Amino acid sequence: MAFLGVIGACCLGAGVVQARQVEVYRPPAVTMVWDTARSIHPPLGGYVVPFEAFHPALGTLQDIQFDYVGLLTSSLSARNNSVQPYSGNLVLSARLVVEGPGLSVDDPSRSTFYTSALAFSLMAGQQMNAVPLAPAITFDMPSGSVPPSSFPSYQGVGNVGMRYHLVVGEALSPSRLWLSTGLGYRMTLTAGITYRYIPVPEPTPVGLMALGLGIVGGARLGRRGSGCVAVP
Repeated sequence: MAFLGVIGACCLGAGVVQARQVEVYRPPAVTMVWDTARSIHPPLGGYVVPFEAFHPALGTLQDIQFDYVGLLTSSLSARNNSVQPYSGNLVLSARLVVEGPGLSVDDPSRSTFYTSALAFSLMAGQQMNAVPLAPAITFDMPSGSVPPSSFPSYQGVGNVGMRYHLVVGEALSPSRLWLSTGLGYRMTLTAGITYRYIPVPEPTPVGLMALGLGIVGGARLGRRGSGCVAVP
Protein backbone atom coordinates (compact mmCIF):
# COMPACT_ATOMS: atom_id res chain seq x y z
CA MET A 1 0.00 0.00 0.00
CA ALA A 2 2.96 2.29 0.47
CA PHE A 3 3.48 1.86 -3.24
CA LEU A 4 -0.07 3.07 -3.89
CA GLY A 5 0.55 6.11 -1.76
CA VAL A 6 3.67 7.01 -3.71
CA ILE A 7 1.89 6.49 -7.05
CA GLY A 8 -1.03 8.69 -5.97
CA ALA A 9 1.22 11.48 -4.74
CA CYS A 10 3.25 11.47 -7.94
CA CYS A 11 0.19 11.50 -10.20
CA LEU A 12 -1.63 14.13 -8.20
CA GLY A 13 0.27 17.05 -9.66
CA ALA A 14 0.63 15.64 -13.17
CA GLY A 15 -2.71 14.02 -13.90
CA VAL A 16 -5.49 15.67 -11.91
CA VAL A 17 -6.01 18.52 -14.43
CA GLN A 18 -6.35 18.50 -18.18
CA ALA A 19 -3.95 20.25 -20.52
CA ARG A 20 -5.29 23.76 -21.03
CA GLN A 21 -6.04 25.07 -24.52
CA VAL A 22 -7.20 28.49 -25.69
CA GLU A 23 -10.96 28.72 -26.16
CA VAL A 24 -13.15 31.40 -27.76
CA TYR A 25 -16.16 33.19 -26.31
CA ARG A 26 -18.16 35.51 -28.57
CA PRO A 27 -21.21 37.29 -27.11
CA PRO A 28 -24.10 38.20 -29.45
CA ALA A 29 -23.21 40.91 -31.96
CA VAL A 30 -24.91 44.31 -31.81
CA THR A 31 -26.59 45.94 -34.85
CA MET A 32 -27.12 49.70 -35.20
CA VAL A 33 -29.05 51.66 -37.83
CA TRP A 34 -28.51 55.36 -38.55
CA ASP A 35 -31.05 56.77 -40.98
CA THR A 36 -31.33 60.49 -41.73
CA ALA A 37 -34.59 59.91 -43.59
CA ARG A 38 -36.11 58.70 -40.33
CA SER A 39 -34.22 61.21 -38.17
CA ILE A 40 -32.24 58.42 -36.50
CA HIS A 41 -28.81 59.93 -35.97
CA PRO A 42 -25.86 58.76 -33.91
CA PRO A 43 -25.76 60.79 -30.68
CA LEU A 44 -23.24 63.55 -30.18
CA GLY A 45 -19.80 62.00 -29.73
CA GLY A 46 -20.65 58.71 -31.43
CA TYR A 47 -22.74 55.62 -30.89
CA VAL A 48 -21.89 53.58 -27.77
CA VAL A 49 -22.26 49.81 -28.16
CA PRO A 50 -22.69 47.81 -24.91
CA PHE A 51 -20.76 44.55 -25.24
CA GLU A 52 -21.00 41.80 -22.66
CA ALA A 53 -17.96 41.84 -20.40
CA PHE A 54 -15.79 38.76 -19.91
CA HIS A 55 -16.51 36.90 -16.67
CA PRO A 56 -13.24 36.01 -14.89
CA ALA A 57 -14.77 32.72 -13.69
CA LEU A 58 -14.42 31.38 -17.24
CA GLY A 59 -10.64 31.53 -17.16
CA THR A 60 -7.68 33.76 -17.99
CA LEU A 61 -7.96 36.23 -20.86
CA GLN A 62 -5.38 35.92 -23.63
CA ASP A 63 -6.72 38.22 -26.35
CA ILE A 64 -9.64 40.58 -27.12
CA GLN A 65 -10.60 41.56 -30.66
CA PHE A 66 -13.36 43.68 -32.17
CA ASP A 67 -14.82 43.51 -35.65
CA TYR A 68 -17.59 45.23 -37.59
CA VAL A 69 -19.47 44.98 -40.87
CA GLY A 70 -21.34 48.02 -42.17
CA LEU A 71 -23.06 49.36 -45.27
CA LEU A 72 -23.53 53.06 -45.97
CA THR A 73 -25.90 54.19 -48.73
CA SER A 74 -26.41 57.86 -49.53
CA SER A 75 -28.51 60.08 -51.77
CA LEU A 76 -28.53 63.68 -52.93
CA SER A 77 -31.42 66.09 -53.25
CA ALA A 78 -30.73 69.41 -54.98
CA ARG A 79 -32.45 72.45 -56.48
CA ASN A 80 -31.04 74.90 -58.99
CA ASN A 81 -32.20 78.34 -57.84
CA SER A 82 -30.46 80.13 -60.73
CA VAL A 83 -31.65 81.08 -64.18
CA GLN A 84 -28.65 79.26 -65.63
CA PRO A 85 -28.21 75.48 -66.03
CA TYR A 86 -25.81 73.73 -63.69
CA SER A 87 -23.61 70.64 -64.06
CA GLY A 88 -21.54 69.40 -61.18
CA ASN A 89 -20.18 66.50 -59.18
CA LEU A 90 -20.68 65.58 -55.53
CA VAL A 91 -18.20 63.31 -53.73
CA LEU A 92 -19.13 61.79 -50.39
CA SER A 93 -16.37 60.56 -48.08
CA ALA A 94 -16.88 58.48 -44.97
CA ARG A 95 -14.86 56.55 -42.43
CA LEU A 96 -15.48 54.74 -39.16
CA VAL A 97 -13.53 55.42 -35.97
CA VAL A 98 -13.83 52.98 -33.05
CA GLU A 99 -12.76 53.84 -29.51
CA GLY A 100 -12.75 51.90 -26.25
CA PRO A 101 -10.61 51.16 -23.19
CA GLY A 102 -7.06 50.82 -24.49
CA LEU A 103 -8.16 50.95 -28.13
CA SER A 104 -8.54 53.69 -30.73
CA VAL A 105 -8.97 52.48 -34.30
CA ASP A 106 -7.85 55.48 -36.28
CA ASP A 107 -4.46 54.42 -37.62
CA PRO A 108 -3.46 55.13 -41.26
CA SER A 109 -4.42 51.64 -42.44
CA ARG A 110 -8.02 52.18 -41.37
CA SER A 111 -8.55 55.94 -41.38
CA THR A 112 -8.64 56.27 -45.17
CA PHE A 113 -11.91 57.77 -46.33
CA TYR A 114 -14.11 55.60 -48.52
CA THR A 115 -15.86 57.57 -51.25
CA SER A 116 -18.91 57.52 -53.49
CA ALA A 117 -19.96 60.13 -56.02
CA LEU A 118 -22.70 61.51 -58.22
CA ALA A 119 -22.43 63.60 -61.40
CA PHE A 120 -25.62 65.51 -62.15
CA SER A 121 -27.10 68.35 -64.22
CA LEU A 122 -29.99 70.66 -63.43
CA MET A 123 -31.81 73.09 -65.65
CA ALA A 124 -32.75 76.53 -64.29
CA GLY A 125 -35.20 76.11 -61.42
CA GLN A 126 -35.05 72.31 -61.65
CA GLN A 127 -35.11 70.09 -58.58
CA MET A 128 -34.09 66.46 -58.06
CA ASN A 129 -34.97 64.31 -55.08
CA ALA A 130 -32.95 61.55 -53.37
CA VAL A 131 -30.78 60.40 -56.27
CA PRO A 132 -28.42 57.62 -55.02
CA LEU A 133 -24.65 58.09 -54.95
CA ALA A 134 -22.52 55.16 -56.09
CA PRO A 135 -21.05 52.90 -55.02
CA ALA A 136 -22.46 52.11 -51.60
CA ILE A 137 -19.67 52.22 -48.99
CA THR A 138 -18.89 48.95 -47.23
CA PHE A 139 -17.02 48.70 -43.94
CA ASP A 140 -15.82 45.15 -43.21
CA MET A 141 -12.73 44.76 -41.09
CA PRO A 142 -11.36 43.73 -37.71
CA SER A 143 -10.62 46.63 -35.41
CA GLY A 144 -7.50 45.18 -33.85
CA SER A 145 -6.56 43.74 -30.48
CA VAL A 146 -6.79 45.28 -27.04
CA PRO A 147 -3.46 45.54 -25.18
CA PRO A 148 -3.19 43.22 -22.15
CA SER A 149 -2.81 46.21 -19.84
CA SER A 150 -6.45 47.11 -20.61
CA PHE A 151 -7.90 43.62 -20.03
CA PRO A 152 -9.26 44.57 -16.55
CA SER A 153 -11.58 47.12 -18.20
CA TYR A 154 -13.28 44.30 -20.15
CA GLN A 155 -13.74 41.89 -17.23
CA GLY A 156 -16.47 41.62 -14.63
CA VAL A 157 -20.26 41.54 -14.56
CA GLY A 158 -22.28 43.71 -16.94
CA ASN A 159 -21.23 45.50 -20.11
CA VAL A 160 -18.28 47.40 -21.52
CA GLY A 161 -18.92 50.29 -23.91
CA MET A 162 -17.25 50.83 -27.30
CA ARG A 163 -17.82 54.11 -29.12
CA TYR A 164 -18.32 54.19 -32.92
CA HIS A 165 -17.92 57.46 -34.83
CA LEU A 166 -19.15 57.84 -38.39
CA VAL A 167 -17.21 60.69 -39.98
CA VAL A 168 -18.85 61.99 -43.17
CA GLY A 169 -17.67 64.75 -45.53
CA GLU A 170 -18.94 66.06 -48.86
CA ALA A 171 -17.35 68.08 -51.64
CA LEU A 172 -19.34 69.76 -54.42
CA SER A 173 -17.62 71.06 -57.55
CA PRO A 174 -18.09 73.60 -58.88
CA SER A 175 -19.56 75.19 -55.79
CA ARG A 176 -22.56 77.50 -56.20
CA LEU A 177 -24.20 79.54 -53.47
CA TRP A 178 -27.52 79.46 -55.27
CA LEU A 179 -27.57 75.66 -55.44
CA SER A 180 -29.54 74.09 -52.57
CA THR A 181 -28.42 70.56 -51.63
CA GLY A 182 -29.40 67.99 -49.06
CA LEU A 183 -27.58 64.75 -48.31
CA GLY A 184 -29.34 61.72 -46.88
CA TYR A 185 -27.71 58.50 -45.73
CA ARG A 186 -28.53 55.18 -44.13
CA MET A 187 -25.90 53.24 -42.21
CA THR A 188 -26.33 49.69 -40.94
CA LEU A 189 -23.50 48.47 -38.73
CA THR A 190 -23.07 45.12 -36.97
CA ALA A 191 -20.29 45.04 -34.38
CA GLY A 192 -18.89 42.09 -32.45
CA ILE A 193 -16.34 41.21 -29.80
CA THR A 194 -14.31 38.02 -29.39
CA TYR A 195 -12.60 36.89 -26.19
CA ARG A 196 -9.85 34.26 -26.33
CA TYR A 197 -9.03 32.72 -22.98
CA ILE A 198 -7.52 29.73 -21.19
CA PRO A 199 -10.34 28.04 -19.25
CA VAL A 200 -10.21 27.08 -15.60
CA PRO A 201 -8.62 23.58 -15.31
CA GLU A 202 -10.98 20.64 -14.81
CA PRO A 203 -10.19 17.25 -13.19
CA THR A 204 -9.59 14.25 -15.48
CA PRO A 205 -10.73 10.65 -14.79
CA VAL A 206 -7.13 9.42 -14.64
CA GLY A 207 -6.16 12.18 -12.27
CA LEU A 208 -9.11 11.52 -10.00
CA MET A 209 -8.29 7.80 -9.89
CA ALA A 210 -4.69 8.57 -8.97
CA LEU A 211 -5.90 10.94 -6.28
CA GLY A 212 -8.17 8.22 -4.88
CA LEU A 213 -5.32 5.70 -4.78
CA GLY A 214 -3.16 8.22 -3.00
CA ILE A 215 -5.82 8.87 -0.36
CA VAL A 216 -6.40 5.15 0.22
CA GLY A 217 -2.69 4.40 0.44
CA GLY A 218 -2.08 7.29 2.78
CA ALA A 219 -4.90 6.20 5.06
CA ARG A 220 -3.53 2.62 5.24
CA LEU A 221 -0.06 3.89 6.04
CA GLY A 222 -1.47 6.13 8.75
CA ARG A 223 -3.28 3.28 10.42
CA ARG A 224 -0.17 1.06 10.29
CA GLY A 225 1.99 3.73 11.84
CA SER A 226 -0.43 4.35 14.72
CA GLY A 227 -0.69 0.67 15.87
CA CYS A 228 -0.22 -0.12 19.57
CA VAL A 229 3.02 -1.76 20.85
CA ALA A 230 2.82 -4.17 23.76
CA VAL A 231 4.98 -3.33 26.80
CA PRO A 232 6.57 -6.37 28.48
